[in-house]
Amino acid sequence: MKKIGELKTYASKDIDKNPVSIGFECMDRDVINPDKCYKLLGESGVKHARCQTGWVKCETQKGVYDFSWLDKIVDTLISMGIKPWFNVGFGNPIYMPDVPNPSAVGCMPIFYGDEVVTAWKKYIRAMAKHYKGRVEYFEIWNETDLTHFCYPGEPDPKTYAEFIVLTGDEIKKEIPNAKIGACTAGSQLHYMIDLFATIPAGKLDFYGFHTYSLMPEDCGIITRHKILREVLNYYGHKNTEIWTGECGHASWHPDGHWMVHEGGGSERRQAVWQLRRYFTDFNNHFPIVSFFQIADMMEKPYEKAKEVLKFPARQGILNGKVYTPKLSYYTISRLSTVFAGDFEITAIPFEIDFDTEFEKIKMSYKKGENDILAYWLKIEIAKETPLESGAKIDIRNTNIKNPIAIDMFDGSVYKVDFDKKAKTVLDAPIGDYPILICDESAFEF
Repeated sequence: MKKIGELKTYASKDIDKNPVSIGFECMDRDVINPDKCYKLLGESGVKHARCQTGWVKCETQKGVYDFSWLDKIVDTLISMGIKPWFNVGFGNPIYMPDVPNPSAVGCMPIFYGDEVVTAWKKYIRAMAKHYKGRVEYFEIWNETDLTHFCYPGEPDPKTYAEFIVLTGDEIKKEIPNAKIGACTAGSQLHYMIDLFATIPAGKLDFYGFHTYSLMPEDCGIITRHKILREVLNYYGHKNTEIWTGECGHASWHPDGHWMVHEGGGSERRQAVWQLRRYFTDFNNHFPIVSFFQIADMMEKPYEKAKEVLKFPARQGILNGKVYTPKLSYYTISRLSTVFAGDFEITAIPFEIDFDTEFEKIKMSYKKGENDILAYWLKIEIAKETPLESGAKIDIRNTNIKNPIAIDMFDGSVYKVDFDKKAKTVLDAPIGDYPILICDESAFEF
């Protein structure tokens, strides 16, 4: 195995399309400075960004709407070749007395009476009219199955369904072809049945759920997707797409965080988790996968409905305050390149001959005429296992003629020893993150 170069990556404007999204959330609460994110994000290759609309920041006087702060975000992203999609929320203190936080995070208008609902509808109409032609996808509210975002009521799928419909209808009065979405943190079956049963068929274009886990393959992606698809289909939502609206892994965890027993986190763990999660989700045909988030939330404390976190977990691909790239910035850039353009998930049978106690995860896809194999070992992220060489990869069922190996973690490209007669790569690298085996013509390096 000999290193012959590094994978060439591309800026977002130089990539036609890919399913890679980044979380550009929380700008409505000023916990991140977006101006310090744009240059690096534009160079990353990411093609989608989840943005929150912040009613409280758009209407500080009743009936007067100022979208200038959000315009700068939307227009800058579009100019860089990135497609913004909206998560529509939250509340507004000028209409809601005694909200638990200044930004009215999680305070749902539907719990505050007709006057607030009417004000919400007017805001939604104004927002939709303003962004017609610039934004197509509108996800209604955030994680309504959690009390943090369902104040002052309790999580109720039927109430949420009503809220989606009334909000979506206002958007479509201004943008008839707008795509309307729902969003939950989890995907508990009883909640999803009531939600999808209550939303009329044809009213829901996409649904995003948020999954965080210690092991990226262990958050039930395959099972959840199958069950969600069945429930959606049963209640008439056959054309509703299922997205990963949020996923992520922090590079640092505060005391008491549910992941702190992992050992505190690290940039490497975050990047490895990200790589494995994206490959897992793409292998299961998710059309959009969004990583939370662009930068660590360190400009101000992070507000939820009834909780303020002075030191939240550092989920960003950029370091907070200084806005320098983490390892996960570079890995998401490689993901954006290797899944750029049209690709098709395939089921090419191939064997990995390598003596290990760990499960070998495999997937394959096709870009143009090129078959591409991906594999890794299912090892705990916290182990930070070094890469090894010596894996034998059977590629007889592919069209690969001059095989190379691409290290998705550091971008290294290797020429590998190849037994042409047996069509077997003899000394491939293997470790706890995805390696690609493909023809040397598949990517530039």
